[in-house]
Amino acid sequence: MIIGTKPRVSPRFHFGVTPTAIVKEKVYVGFTVSDSPGALLREHYEVKAAKAKAVGGAICGVEQLTGTLPTKRAVQLYMACVDPHLTHGSEVMLDTNKSARKELESVQKGWLRRIMGVGKRSVVAALHTETGVEPIGCRRVLLAIGYLRHMATQCRPEQLVRRALVEAIELDWLGYNSWVSDLRSVVTDLPGQVQFPDHRKLLTAEAIEDLEGQVKKSMTEGIQREMDQSRKLILLHGRCEPDEEGNLVNHVPLKLRHYMLVCDARHRRALTRVLVSNHKYGVELLGYGKGAVERARRLCRFCRVEVETPEHIWLRCEAKPQLIVMRAEFTEELLAVATEGEREMIEALNSDDLRLMKYVVSMRSAVALVVGW
Repeated sequence: MIIGTKPRVSPRFHFGVTPTAIVKEKVYVGFTVSDSPGALLREHYEVKAAKAKAVGGAICGVEQLTGTLPTKRAVQLYMACVDPHLTHGSEVMLDTNKSARKELESVQKGWLRRIMGVGKRSVVAALHTETGVEPIGCRRVLLAIGYLRHMATQCRPEQLVRRALVEAIELDWLGYNSWVSDLRSVVTDLPGQVQFPDHRKLLTAEAIEDLEGQVKKSMTEGIQREMDQSRKLILLHGRCEPDEEGNLVNHVPLKLRHYMLVCDARHRRALTRVLVSNHKYGVELLGYGKGAVERARRLCRFCRVEVETPEHIWLRCEAKPQLIVMRAEFTEELLAVATEGEREMIEALNSDDLRLMKYVVSMRSAVALVVGW
């Protein structure tokens, strides 16, 4: 393999009298290296993305025999079988090539959408907030920072890897490209204001821990910001998780949500589509394509008065007798399983469909009932 500018006349190489072919790519210690100028490891991303897809396809094949996997098990299989391919080499192969990283992100998004049972129009942030899986770009950066910690704090000064890190810091200080300059590039490319440590502090545990904390904060705040700015995810705005006493007060951006643990896959996926606005109610369906209708005119198919939102159909519309009967049955069953405090809250929110819908969905005691409804 010839890396860099190629001569006009290709040279000939021999081992003894045996001629050796010049190749365009080669696997070296697990990495696919190519002779592409400025993109030595670009091919490696494609290879690993293809392998991750293949493993994901094999897991989907298992579902043909077992049925839809429970969400918790599907996430575990993702982390055990797919994630290792998507993160391979992330400690030394930093994602300075954005198009290459997007290939890995595409595989992750496809797999998470399959786990949740939603389509390509679903908001990307919801794929992570509802499953607790970190975006692959941030995960790879965090693994690289973990490797930095290993080299800086756990390796002896005379070890080659530590000496290589010191040299990379010096090269970066002098303005040359190195592993450290690539790490700075991917860190500063993250959303939010992430401050890269000074060269003199880069070998200290405190500076590395602070950098890791900033990256995690940038990741969670970026995801939360995308959630809050999306009109589609209005049912997830302001959501809280219970504290030790069961009070809904904790804001947790990334978590495998309680409703994702429901065993019935059809019911679980139906509620998931409602919450992430990947459903077939008018407010969503009439906003697609060339004939998209402005939101205020996406009226309910039954009453033709209010916008057809999930909370309107579930809790308010009275234009269809069947809906009224089903709602009455649902309300009776809901109040039967609710605690006294929950019943009081339901009564207090009865005039506010959106807040009531959010509260009902958040009730741990009634999750099986809600997903069935």
